[in-house]
Amino acid sequence: MIRRRLNQIEFVLRLAVLMLPLLAFGAAAHIRFASGPIPVAGEGVEPTANFGLLLLTVLAWAVVVEHFDLSQVGDLFPRNWSL
Repeated sequence: MIRRRLNQIEFVLRLAVLMLPLLAFGAAAHIRFASGPIPVAGEGVEPTANFGLLLLTVLAWAVVVEHFDLSQVGDLFPRNWSL
């Protein structure tokens, strides 16, 4: 029961950590195109380059997350943790 719950928490944490570049690109796109403080230069914005950059960023982020174990539940709460 506890092992299953920890596996679920680790899955959700890993999913949340791996989605951070998508969240950042979405926020940047909203600020750039929808909110209005930055005027849009042209009518035809080509999204292909942005999607390619997003894909490259997500892949690089996934490698970094796995290499440094950023999505491990055990690393969130170390044994000698004190305030």
